[in-house]
Amino acid sequence: MDVILPSTQALQNSLSRLDLHLMHGDSILVQRTLELKIVPPILNKLVESLDLPKVKNSAKGKVLMRTMYRVKVETVFICSVFALAISDSARKLFDLNVDDKYRWAQALTSLQTSINSKIRKLYSTRRFTVSKVLEAVDTSVKKLYSMIQDGVDPIEVEAFQNSVSNLARRAEGLSQGLDLLTNQYDGFFHVVLTGRDALLCNVRESGTVSDPKLGCKVVERVQC
Repeated sequence: MDVILPSTQALQNSLSRLDLHLMHGDSILVQRTLELKIVPPILNKLVESLDLPKVKNSAKGKVLMRTMYRVKVETVFICSVFALAISDSARKLFDLNVDDKYRWAQALTSLQTSINSKIRKLYSTRRFTVSKVLEAVDTSVKKLYSMIQDGVDPIEVEAFQNSVSNLARRAEGLSQGLDLLTNQYDGFFHVVLTGRDALLCNVRESGTVSDPKLGCKVVERVQC
C-alpha cells in the first residue's frame, strides 16, 4: 500500500503548533501542579470546620443549620473525589466521620466506603490518573515535534503516522474525561445551589411548609 507523506506546508504548520505547545505547555503544567497542591490544605480546613452551629430559640434557624451542615459534608466529600480525579495519589482521599444521629449519615457512609475503596483499588493498580494521561500526551507531542523537526524519512513514515494517531487518541481521551468531569462537577453544584435556594425560600415563608412531592413538612424533611 502506498503511503502518502504530509506536505512541507503541513509539516511546517504542525511544527508551529507543536512549538507553541512546548513553549507554553510546560509552564501550564507547572502552574496546574502548584494549584493542585493547595487543594488538600483547603479541603482539610473545610473538614475541620464541619460542625453544627448552635442556634437558640429559633426553630427555623435550627432547620437551616442542620441542612447547611449536610450540604457542607456532602460538598467536601464530592470535592475531595473530584480533586483526587486530577491528582496522582489516593492518599489525599478523605474519610469523613458523621454522627449516626443524622438519618442520612448511614447512606453517606456506605456511599463513601464504596467509592473510596474503588478509588484506592484503581490507584493501587496505577491503571489511570489524569496526571499520567497528561504526561502521555506531552510525551507524544515532544516525540512528534522531534520527528517533524528532523524531517520525516520515508522509512519512518509508519512510525510518524503511529505517533500522530497515538497523540490524537490520547488527546481525545483526555478531552472526553475532562468534559465529563466538568459536567458532573457543574451538575452537582447546580443541584446544591438549587436545593439551598428552595430551602431558604421555604424557611423564610414558614418552618412547617408542606411539600406534596415528599409527603412531609419542611421541618420534618430536614430533621428526619
